[in-house]
Formats: sequence, structure tokens, C-alpha cells
Amino acid sequence: MGVLSAPLDELMEFTDEVQKWLDVNRLINEAVRAVMEPIFSLVGWTGNAAQMFTQMVEEAVIKELGVILQFIDAFLSALNAVIDAIQAIIEALEALDPLSWF
Repeated sequence: MGVLSAPLDELMEFTDEVQKWLDVNRLINEAVRAVMEPIFSLVGWTGNAAQMFTQMVEEAVIKELGVILQFIDAFLSALNAVIDAIQAIIEALEALDPLSWF
């Protein structure tokens, strides 16, 4: 793509990092486990029942955060649309090849 693609590459890297950071389901699961596991360990609750309870809590938290998750999804979709538009502009500008006019 050339010189013009460098900012696009940086924007795509930034988007990838944002998407990793906004992996909300993973973050929620990790947070719930970080809270539940020490409690379960303290009271000696282990096994399938403890795992099922943790999973139910994770699902309940995700359900309650539905509006936020929808916003994040919309944000990432919009960001991807912007990247696609920038990429199309860069490709169009590079196709013009103004250096060949001289």
C-alpha cells in the first residue's frame, strides 16, 4: 500500500488492542473467578457444583451488562467501518499515483 498505509496500520493495531481490552466476556469471567475462587477455597466448596454456580454468576453478570455489551459491539463495528473507509481512501489515493504525472 505504500506510505499512506502506515497510519492505517497503526489504526488497525490500535483497534486490535482495543478489541482485546474490550473482550468483556473474558474480563467478566476472570473477575467473577477472581472473587469466587478464594471464597470457595476458604469454605472448601469445590467440584461441579461450585463450577456451575460460578458459571451461573458469570451469565447473570453478562446478562445485566447487556446494554454496555451492545454499545461496545456497536463501537467496534463503527471503528471497523471507519478503518474500511480509510483503507478505501488510501487505495484510491495510491491508485492516482500523482508522482507519475511529472
